Amino acid sequence: MIPTNVVHGCEDVDRGVLDRCFDGNLPTFHVIINRLDEGNFDQPDDAIKLPYLFILGHVLLRIEYGKNVPRWACMFVENLTAFECFPWGTYIYSQTVYYLRRFMTGRNKKSHNSNKKQNLGVYIYDFA
Repeated sequence: MIPTNVVHGCEDVDRGVLDRCFDGNLPTFHVIINRLDEGNFDQPDDAIKLPYLFILGHVLLRIEYGKNVPRWACMFVENLTAFECFPWGTYIYSQTVYYLRRFMTGRNKKSHNSNKKQNLGVYIYDFA
């Protein structure tokens, strides 16, 4: 998904948001929301990093609500400057084009059964 060089150098984050807020376990989006509702954070930046983590996974990348947040996303929000400077519009646009082309050329493996609902995996309303 995200190029590996984006999170390069973040692999050894000591006591990052993942460890501080979730005891090193990958959280689901429901767990992130519950943690935000509690509002008790070890570091003030965690109150910013958790919403960023939710927005990154659930809104921008369209990861399903009940799935765990990827480890790379937890590492990525550790550096707020890098997160805020990342060209999200370019990335989302390229992903939209990729999935539209894949769908239109019939390379979507799930499209074999015409009775099933097909998910384009696109982010059209992000551009509205």
